[in-house]
Amino acid sequence: MGKFITVPAKLIKPTQTDLSYQGLEFILEIYHSFASQLLPPIPVRYHLGEYLLLDGHHRTAVEVFLGREKVPVYLAKSAEDWLDESLFPFEMRKGLRDNNGNIYERFKLVLKGRNYAKEYQCQTIRDLFGFDSLYHLAKKIK
Repeated sequence: MGKFITVPAKLIKPTQTDLSYQGLEFILEIYHSFASQLLPPIPVRYHLGEYLLLDGHHRTAVEVFLGREKVPVYLAKSAEDWLDESLFPFEMRKGLRDNNGNIYERFKLVLKGRNYAKEYQCQTIRDLFGFDSLYHLAKKIK
């Protein structure tokens, strides 16, 4: 089984190149309403000193935008290293199922995704296309 850890945000690396405005707005509203504890853990895979996102690019972007220096994540060790739904509140189960599906589907593909992100100069979460829209969204939501 994987484990829950807290890692420096600078070591969490994107495996895609962009963030959707709607996705960021949705996550930012959840954080603003203090319901972020109902979001599923951010799953990552460790590879060569980096924590590669299996899911949760929008959640991680909001964490970084809010100034978090360390981010709690779920470190998956294999594609079958799923989160046990029974350990979480009922309200989180849909998100957990999505997370588990992404752990399974992306565990092996994430290395290619990381290389693709690097090709487009997306070294950190802040480099993702769409990250800057958080500044506009933060003003809109307040």
